[in-house]
Amino acid sequence: MTQVTYATSAYCVKCKVPRDFEGTLKVSDSGRGFLMGRCRVCNTGLNRIASRDQVLFMTDETDDEALWDE
Repeated sequence: MTQVTYATSAYCVKCKVPRDFEGTLKVSDSGRGFLMGRCRVCNTGLNRIASRDQVLFMTDETDDEALWDE
């Protein structure tokens, strides 16, 4: 599983507002990218699903076969 550190925002369901957070990009074995981190206010887990283009951009991979086996 590939991990990259990043900063972005996601909706916090506990605070009920969008929050900026720092976290990691995780690419699962099935090839899905997840942006995972913690809310700075309430410490609730925040998740976003990353598109294939976002994963390639964040990992600076020019050959997507390194991340996905098709």
